[in-house]
Amino acid sequence: MVDRIMAGVEAEGSWLIFSASDGESSNVRKVGEKRECLLGDKYGTIGPPNKMLKEEFDAIRSAVFEQSSDLKLLDQHYVLDRTVPNEEYRLNTPLEDDKLRAKLTKVVQKGAKSAYDEGTMNQVNTDRQRRFFWSPLHKIAAKALKRNSRCTMVLRKFDNVRPDTGTNSTFCDKSPEAAERITRLKNEISEKIDSKLVFSHIFVPENGDIASFFTSRDAEKYRDTLQRQILERLKTHLVLLHPTIAVAPRTIVEIAASDNESHLQHYQTCVKHPWYARQAMDAKLQEFLNAAASSGVFLIQGPDLCGKTRALCHLYDQTPSTNYKIIRFIDLTHSSVFAHEVWRKINLELCAISGRSPETVSMSFNLMEQLNLFDEMVANLDRMLYLFIDDIHLLKLGPFMSTIGKRVQKAPSMLALFITASNISPISSFYTITQTYNMDAPDENEIIEIVKKSVKNRNISGDQWSTIKQQLTSNNRSIIVAEVLLDQVLLRKNGVMSGGIQGRLERIEAELGVLPVQNFCMYLVLSTHGLTRLELYDLLSSNIDLMSKLAATAGSLIRTDFVDMRNVYRLSHNCLTGLFRTRYFASPMDLKTTHGEIADYFGSTMLVDENISPRKVIFYQPFPQQMNRENGLCNIRRLHNLWFHLLHTGNMDALKEMALCQFEFIESAVRSCGMVHLLSMYEECAMQVLHHDLQVLCEQVLIPAIPTVLRDREQLAAEVIGRLRYTRAENSHFLNTLVEQAMTWVDNYTRQPLLVPLSCWIAPPVMKKSRTFTIKGECVKVLTPHTHKVTCSILASDDSFLVTGSSDSSAKVIDIESGEVLRSFTEHTGSVVSLQLTINNEFLITACEDETLRVFSTVSSQELHELMGHEGRVNALACAQDDCQLFAATKSKIYCYDIHNGQIIDTLDCQLPYAVYSIKISSDNYFLFSGCGPRVDVWNIQKRNHDALEDTEHMGFVTAISMSTDDKIAACGTYDGVVAVWDLDICQCVSTVMMTQGVAPPIFAAPTGKLVIGHCPKNSKE
Repeated sequence: MVDRIMAGVEAEGSWLIFSASDGESSNVRKVGEKRECLLGDKYGTIGPPNKMLKEEFDAIRSAVFEQSSDLKLLDQHYVLDRTVPNEEYRLNTPLEDDKLRAKLTKVVQKGAKSAYDEGTMNQVNTDRQRRFFWSPLHKIAAKALKRNSRCTMVLRKFDNVRPDTGTNSTFCDKSPEAAERITRLKNEISEKIDSKLVFSHIFVPENGDIASFFTSRDAEKYRDTLQRQILERLKTHLVLLHPTIAVAPRTIVEIAASDNESHLQHYQTCVKHPWYARQAMDAKLQEFLNAAASSGVFLIQGPDLCGKTRALCHLYDQTPSTNYKIIRFIDLTHSSVFAHEVWRKINLELCAISGRSPETVSMSFNLMEQLNLFDEMVANLDRMLYLFIDDIHLLKLGPFMSTIGKRVQKAPSMLALFITASNISPISSFYTITQTYNMDAPDENEIIEIVKKSVKNRNISGDQWSTIKQQLTSNNRSIIVAEVLLDQVLLRKNGVMSGGIQGRLERIEAELGVLPVQNFCMYLVLSTHGLTRLELYDLLSSNIDLMSKLAATAGSLIRTDFVDMRNVYRLSHNCLTGLFRTRYFASPMDLKTTHGEIADYFGSTMLVDENISPRKVIFYQPFPQQMNRENGLCNIRRLHNLWFHLLHTGNMDALKEMALCQFEFIESAVRSCGMVHLLSMYEECAMQVLHHDLQVLCEQVLIPAIPTVLRDREQLAAEVIGRLRYTRAENSHFLNTLVEQAMTWVDNYTRQPLLVPLSCWIAPPVMKKSRTFTIKGECVKVLTPHTHKVTCSILASDDSFLVTGSSDSSAKVIDIESGEVLRSFTEHTGSVVSLQLTINNEFLITACEDETLRVFSTVSSQELHELMGHEGRVNALACAQDDCQLFAATKSKIYCYDIHNGQIIDTLDCQLPYAVYSIKISSDNYFLFSGCGPRVDVWNIQKRNHDALEDTEHMGFVTAISMSTDDKIAACGTYDGVVAVWDLDICQCVSTVMMTQGVAPPIFAAPTGKLVIGHCPKNSKE
């Protein structure tokens, strides 16, 4: 009913319990240590217990031993579970048959009563005895009574109704005995629980019909009142649970301490898995520790799932406690992704453990400054610092804050740096590596022994271990596969175990359904830093039973981390990401759609005038999450997740409007996470997409504002206003709206005096070089279609073939996959200097050194016509989106041709004595960009007058028009011999034919659909 509570803390781990076979029995919500329990007028059906202690079952079995049918029923439906520390009997299958369920219940109750009377069972714990005779609702209420002040009870009663008629029987017990039981239970609750914690609702439905009540105004009032009562009670509970929640913004030091706590908790989770000694590896690790006493950098590298992280934690554990120790797991938290932020947090933690003032570190932000500060602090330490960094190959170096030159230097004398990395990924160690250990993946025998050590308190048979070992072959030889199969054994699903992880996923899908498992996995794959239980609960359509089953069945495929002061679920290992992506994402569109679903969940509505906003369509969720909560705290989950998923949807307008160009979001990020982390968000965007507004905001506003904002966060609004208003004439709608939002924030600011510029005098820095790319990697394929050098090339719009031009006077079409030459065009007499393909890939246009310009058909390989009328050599070509216009650049001029008839329809004169070497057309087909000498010209190519050079003023005049019988096709002929066929539905020319003579009036379409054209002056028929 209430999924999200104010006071800055979500109801993590909330759950519902429903009585089996009750229409509406009870609804219990657990929030931390608090519960809310709803009781209606139905006691519920008493059923057999799902589990019993072995001693209880033996006592009941002995009591019913004389009745062979009862004994057989017990043995048939209860099975001994030896996998738990205290052995117990469990129901082996759910009982769907009501009669069989009732029969088994009577047998258990009879045996329990006899055993209790004989003194062989539950003589001390009477509650355990009574539970055999209670309904599930009564059991829940009994737990609530024990908690008393920790539980809120909602009691509802319908008076003056007949329980055995129509809908009434769904809400009320027909049996007087059951009705008396629920009444006694409610009375007991009212007597024993504080009246402030009991909400009673009594209703008298009109004509005694409960169904009519739920459609009445009284029902609406009941729902509103009940929701308000529970919401207020939940708020009170959470305030009591967290009475010390701070309302003031956290300092940089507190943020760093919180991040360090997340890494330490992950370390504690890792060391819970017992260390498995391998002689060669242990000797090497001990060698590292011995050498580390004299400083150095020690690299452990190897394939996935070889145990690098556990080895690093083992080294951390073995390091003497008299030294300083810091451990970091790259990509564990949102602030452990980019190098500048990681080293800043390391420096702040070093200040904390060494007693040094963090002021200098707080005022520095880029990577080089942080590394220099780190070297300085380490050099002045009174004892060794042992620094452990896991998965350093995942560390990102962004274009703004993490730029670093070639850094080759020895580690400081007081530093021992231990790092792990993949053996197939390049790394930046920042210091010269002293020793390297290449770790091998464990074999199947070692894997089994490692897994055995983690389940010492569970009874797994030798046959089961042998079955697991048999599956550890070839690609499935990894510890994650063994753990997943062990999960299946512990869940008592021994069955088929083949297929590795893929096979396990198939079995989970068969058990829980393909769609929910697919959605669950897709959400976890794309949420790189995890999702809380509540977030998954909401995303999976609030099906709490399904959520619990998914989390339990996934087992070792997922893990729990402590991020943002919450427990989050994520994939247990990075290698699972690729496997899950391949299985559950069929296309890039699936990725965008799933990112969009997560973004919608974290999003919120905004009232924006559609007339002034140029953004694309943005969809919002009906129940939005606000950026800031009632107590002033920021919604940190929304802050960390919304922008990331919007970025990967590709909807840049939504990204800007809802996150990175919204002042509330920016201010909340600075206040809750710090300015440096905000810039990490823009770093990630810059590595994914080149976008003007984001680059302007980052490079011209936020980075120059860092020195001011680091000293006083309240000056952020003034910096945004002062720097962006300077360029408001050139700014986009989003940037100008950001300024307006900042001014509104200033108007509502009351904490202290605030200096805000009324005029703009701060000129932003000029952005020159946007990006630099260094292309690395192996050559995929070498193509050698020509005998001389290749001068130009172009790729087909569908990436199916490549066209190359060469100084051997030919152009060739090459199949990308096979490298085979499909077609050759050898009609040229000089080097081919430029190529262009139409969007539909049907026409190839070539420009040659001999100043010729030709149009070829890529289908027939025939030359269609030669384009005439230009002056000099053609240096560049560009084809319009409509596949009808071709632009050819020569010296100082750009000629526009009709591709179909070869006529010049426009000439663009740059009026400079230089050749035009480059031309491009915008994606919307409105503008042509040309570079001529030192100048770039932008031409509007949508509206253009026909000024072609003609021999006579009549050439080009329309002389004949005809239409098809269905009025869908029209044809027209011109005086100079061009026949054009038009599709009237889309108002476009679909075909042109060049006649040898001018077209005369008659031109008509016969009933057969064939076009009849008359030539002049001979009027011959074609």
